[in-house]
Amino acid sequence: MPFGIKMADEHRRTDVISYEESPAEEVISGELEKVRGVVRSQKTNIRITENDSDWLAGKENGDKEAADRFAEKFWSEKHTDELGRQIDNPENTLFISVPSSSKNNVHPVSLGEKLSGEFGGKFVAGETYFNVLHERQSKKIRPFERVFHPRVYEPLSPAELKAAVGNREVVVTDDIFTTGGSAAALIRTLDQMGISVKAVAGYFGNARLSVPPQTVSSMNKALKNAGIPVRAREVAKNLTFAEAKIVIELIKKAGSEDEKEKLTRKLQGISDR
Repeated sequence: MPFGIKMADEHRRTDVISYEESPAEEVISGELEKVRGVVRSQKTNIRITENDSDWLAGKENGDKEAADRFAEKFWSEKHTDELGRQIDNPENTLFISVPSSSKNNVHPVSLGEKLSGEFGGKFVAGETYFNVLHERQSKKIRPFERVFHPRVYEPLSPAELKAAVGNREVVVTDDIFTTGGSAAALIRTLDQMGISVKAVAGYFGNARLSVPPQTVSSMNKALKNAGIPVRAREVAKNLTFAEAKIVIELIKKAGSEDEKEKLTRKLQGISDR
């Protein structure tokens, strides 16, 4: 059966797909909904990420001293204060860094250590408590394809980590929130362990992780216009805000029936996570 006819048949079955607008008060992103974020700069500074010797050494070579120097010169007291306003009890906070896929990036560790020292809190390295199971580093995947490659973190010592957290509020640190997918994956894993994350902090990117209902409505509309039989809310619940916007662009760009069929399979894969 031709793909276009198949989708038309599925549109007539109300139990398969419906394109409903999301109520403004509806919670889409689950555990991400309550997480707030602070970054030094929403735009990634290419001059820094391609030329700063401390950045490159901390990112590519695991040079902790270089990463510490970068944290001192780049993170500002203003942003520490801003993060403090996102936390109910700053001095009773545990900072945990996003584990490095490459094993070489120590910037999330240096930032976490710096913030824990400034707040008088506690820091733990994500690598200590999680195995990184995804095989490919995000930087080696094209930006518009990253959304289809989930970040996977396997807990190593859940009881030990829960004991370290205790009654502390938890902040996740990363270097760049390209799409926020890595931080979101860690937050979801922590939530499954019974550990709630209060905030995230990083140097660059969009730290807004939850998908607002308006974005889900835009995805609904794009799916309807493209005739793609996938539920927007089922996709969005496994995405970040930045990832959802990427998906909307991909839906709009899908022109041929073959492209739509391939995209449908990929989106269904996101829904089934």
